[in-house]
Amino acid sequence: MNTLFNFGDVYKDFSVIAREILPHGFNVLKVPITNTPVYFDDSIQIVSACYGAALVKDALIGLNFLGRLKKEDTIIGLGSNGSLKEKIKLNDLLVPSYISCEYYGNAGRVFLPDYKIMKSIKKNIENRNLKVKEYNHGSVYAVFDEHTNHKNYTNSLYPAGEVDCIDCSESYILAKFARENGLSFGILLYASDDPKNHIANLKKEEFDKRALNFDLLLNKIGYEVLNNK
Repeated sequence: MNTLFNFGDVYKDFSVIAREILPHGFNVLKVPITNTPVYFDDSIQIVSACYGAALVKDALIGLNFLGRLKKEDTIIGLGSNGSLKEKIKLNDLLVPSYISCEYYGNAGRVFLPDYKIMKSIKKNIENRNLKVKEYNHGSVYAVFDEHTNHKNYTNSLYPAGEVDCIDCSESYILAKFARENGLSFGILLYASDDPKNHIANLKKEEFDKRALNFDLLLNKIGYEVLNNK
């Protein structure tokens, strides 16, 4: 089944998103082991947010075990990342040109999103009179990964200038799973912080409100892309 797979805080209530995206009604299941809620109708499923490589992988394997991901399905990863570059600012909409990871034995192995999916995502955003940026994506294993200097916003895993943004390996794990299981995939994220707007300094109320608005926007875009593929 075509899938919108969300990254982020596992305590978010994605039934709010499902009611907006699937207005004609939906069913709910929970992925074995992770208990991740999945909201679905006859054609599309929305996976509630998963944080970090392990939870994303377990949820994907659980969906596969249930027969809910099959070859030639499309999966779109949705969430946020942190910008290491001045050119990518807080709240920018982003699609990666490539996705890399220096953890879990993946060093040197890069994945490219499906061009058709990426093009469709960009076109949908532009049709909304919004801007979207392409960038080079890297991975860490946690927000406060020891390789990331949050004072000057650099990451020692990657040579200076090699990657523009990082997340906690969620995008990479989804990309790897998709390639190994014959799925087409795309990634759409927004910048949740940048070198001037540090995630640790953002007020929780502001962060949560912004996150909900972006979760809704990203899922709307993803839903339209899947319905028009």
